[in-house]
Amino acid sequence: MNKFETTMVAVLFVVLGVWWYANRESFVPAEQPKSKTVTTVESNNTAVAVSPVNVVSNAAAPVVKEEIKAGKQPDAVVKSGEGHNEPEQIVTLSNDKTEVRLSSWGGSVVSVTLKKYREALDKKSGQVKFDLSAKPALSYEGIPGLSGNFDFKVTKDESAKRVSFEKTLPSGLEFVRTITLGDGYQLKVSESFKNKSSASIKIPACELNAGQMKQIKTVSGSMGYEYLGVDSYSLPPNNAKKILYWANKGPSDDSLSLPERFQPVYRQGSGCSMFKPKLTEPLPSETNVVRMLATDWVAVKNKFFVQVMAPKIAGNGLNIGVQREVPRNESRSVAQSWAQSAALASVSASMCYRERELPAGDSIFNEISYYAGPKEYNQLKLLGNRQDDAMEFGWLYPISKLLLVTLTFLYKIIPNYGVAVILLTIIVRIIFWPVTHKGTESMKELQKIQPLINQVREKYKDKPEKMNKEIMGIYKEHKVNPMSGCLPILVQIPVFIALFTILRSAVELRFAEFLWIKDLSEPENLLAGIVPFGLNLLPIAMAATMYWQTKLTPTAGDPQQQKIMLYMMPIMMLFMFYTMASGLVLYWTVSQVISIYQLFRQKRKAKAEELAEHVKA
Repeated sequence: MNKFETTMVAVLFVVLGVWWYANRESFVPAEQPKSKTVTTVESNNTAVAVSPVNVVSNAAAPVVKEEIKAGKQPDAVVKSGEGHNEPEQIVTLSNDKTEVRLSSWGGSVVSVTLKKYREALDKKSGQVKFDLSAKPALSYEGIPGLSGNFDFKVTKDESAKRVSFEKTLPSGLEFVRTITLGDGYQLKVSESFKNKSSASIKIPACELNAGQMKQIKTVSGSMGYEYLGVDSYSLPPNNAKKILYWANKGPSDDSLSLPERFQPVYRQGSGCSMFKPKLTEPLPSETNVVRMLATDWVAVKNKFFVQVMAPKIAGNGLNIGVQREVPRNESRSVAQSWAQSAALASVSASMCYRERELPAGDSIFNEISYYAGPKEYNQLKLLGNRQDDAMEFGWLYPISKLLLVTLTFLYKIIPNYGVAVILLTIIVRIIFWPVTHKGTESMKELQKIQPLINQVREKYKDKPEKMNKEIMGIYKEHKVNPMSGCLPILVQIPVFIALFTILRSAVELRFAEFLWIKDLSEPENLLAGIVPFGLNLLPIAMAATMYWQTKLTPTAGDPQQQKIMLYMMPIMMLFMFYTMASGLVLYWTVSQVISIYQLFRQKRKAKAEELAEHVKA
């Protein structure tokens, strides 16, 4: 490997390392030990001052930015006092995939149980359940008499899997909501506000809750990277609809991630917390982000599951609530106990609506889609309006989508995701076989002409321009492209990044077993509690195969540089991959094995050609 190629490979791995580090920041490490409760900061319950909204059109309203500093609660809508005259009625809608519990208090969703997904690795553990009692989904806040603090009349139609909620206020405002569960994870909601009085009624500024999402337990615990996020499909300035991923950086004019919003202003921004100014008080336990911008849908999600609320009448704003884990030993009076960075415990979101005036006899009709289930591409795609973007495939969306679709297709043929990953690796390598073969052949040609290049370097070592010109002439004469040796690595990086993107939160791989691996979505974590950081065999095997492959690859150039690359790359990759999902490490390890096979095959072919030429001579 010559100096140029060594530099190119080093640059590629630096880019990969920077990308890996940047993606680690979007996965917030879980704090240990975790607290079972989160202290909340009380908010000033005053009404949001917003102007009337066109309740018929989805046209965008003027954008008004409201930025809430960490620890400061936004001006929230008025919460009415307790109005329960009847005991709470819980109504259940169920199919073979999900069970949804609805409350007569606010006509809202208080829990969702996913029947096909277990809570923990133990096969006897319970089913995954979203406990929404602290922030019921589909509940209104800000409309006196229609919040979760008030009773609704309930009517259930068992045959149609449908529940209706009704309430008429003393002002003459009638609210009727019907919730229907289909065969999947989606609730279809139709609702109406009707003015049954003889005078106009103002519906005050309000919020429609999308629910709350908490961290989900993982096998690896503190070794893994937990993830909570909020996404919205919004209409920012310039009428450009886009997906805003608030967990990472939010819109372009607001670069703070959700964990960074807990930091005081003088500590905000990227970088290691240990190098930032010292905290003068503990981080707040809760913070909010309020933005007044047209919003078509909002999603709250964790690593594997998501809730998506999509009203037909777009919201005029978004209110995101974030709570952090508060360690048990954290004390306001002991600065050494303060958490220096926020590990998220839960996220919630609601759509904001401006004050609306309803003339006598008029009605406002709305339809809402509410999905609560796995982050499964095939399910989210059916919802339309880009709701599948909650998968967060990133800028390599086409490649990520193709890989995921192929992986699930292979699983249907052989129902084991470990085998499916291996088959996917083989398919990818077959597709790139011509490129990798050409790269290896090019390296062999470079090796052959290396003595000529060394002579030129020695002859013109004091004339660099002349030396480079002569070397390029040798490349041209022998029809060798020095860049082609980097192609095998270069073409695989986009596929690797795309595969990392889908496997880091692929619910299909959650608790998927393969050989000794109990969960392909997590590191192996063998001998946990005995071996520091657990024992992960696949990354070690991957580093060994990378060393072997590098040793077999034809090289040219400085032997000292070759030794550095021979040892540096496997060690660096071992460090980077050690705590990654075992499904991803399995892909890369199998890819290395195929490369080794390819190199052995080419060596046998070369020896056969040499023997044939010798016999002919």
